[in-house]
Amino acid sequence: MDKITGNIDIGKELVVGGSYCVAGLLLLLLKTGEKLAPTDQEHPHVWQDIRCAIWEKTGSSATPYSNW
Repeated sequence: MDKITGNIDIGKELVVGGSYCVAGLLLLLLKTGEKLAPTDQEHPHVWQDIRCAIWEKTGSSATPYSNW
């Protein structure tokens, strides 16, 4: 192994990295039987909520959606 890596001692790192690769491949092959969540739900409006919170915090009298 010294001919390939020189005098660098990376044996432990190769074992750990290889173990992670094997574990990842095993997880990819696993069939969990999970189903996707139903999509009838309304998607969250994160940016609108943030904008409303900023408008409330600044105390502005205008509504945050007035210029849309």
